[in-house]
Amino acid sequence: MAGFKPFETIIKLGAKAKLEDIKGICYFKNSEWIQNEREVFNVTELPFPNRSHFYKNSNKYRYVNMKPCAIVKASYSCPNNCNYCFSTLLNGGKYICREPENVVEEIKNIDCDSIWLVDDTFYVDKNKLERFIELIEQQNIKKNYALYFRVDFIANNPELMQRLANIGVKMCAVGLEVIDDEVLEKYNKKTNVNIMLQAIEVLKSVRHYLYWAIYDRH
Repeated sequence: MAGFKPFETIIKLGAKAKLEDIKGICYFKNSEWIQNEREVFNVTELPFPNRSHFYKNSNKYRYVNMKPCAIVKASYSCPNNCNYCFSTLLNGGKYICREPENVVEEIKNIDCDSIWLVDDTFYVDKNKLERFIELIEQQNIKKNYALYFRVDFIANNPELMQRLANIGVKMCAVGLEVIDDEVLEKYNKKTNVNIMLQAIEVLKSVRHYLYWAIYDRH
């Protein structure tokens, strides 16, 4: 899957770009698809995005009932290996997380009350997640958040889910791909129906702070 550097190269060079020299892309030539070598990019080197277009058109940006809503991404690729999902292939298959200090600094300077954290699963490292929560609390940042988590993380970390709700998380989306342990095993999901039910109960337990959404990828 193409990443930042291939996209940057194509934008800069346009028609002059030699596709065979650009890592991380697929292209069609002589009636066949050609896949170049993947490239891993250290996404922590990226600057904060220029949000001038967002600010001029913020009324057009929304996520469910959050409007306007700005987007922040804290990690790239995915550390899991579910066999139906493309996310693990992103960034050459290398999962890289930005440090909580960097993410909170970006959030703090966004002139918008609602933030959609678009990671496929937000901070699988509990130490990083705890640090993120601490920084939001310490800097008294008052915003609303939407994010994604896996059912096993939710089920195993009810205290963290409550703390997230306390700092402003209003929506947690979680995938319940299928209610069948045998199929989940075939998907390499590494969860089961019992874990799903536990996760739902955890989300219900913080319902005064946290709206919960369940979606099916299929």
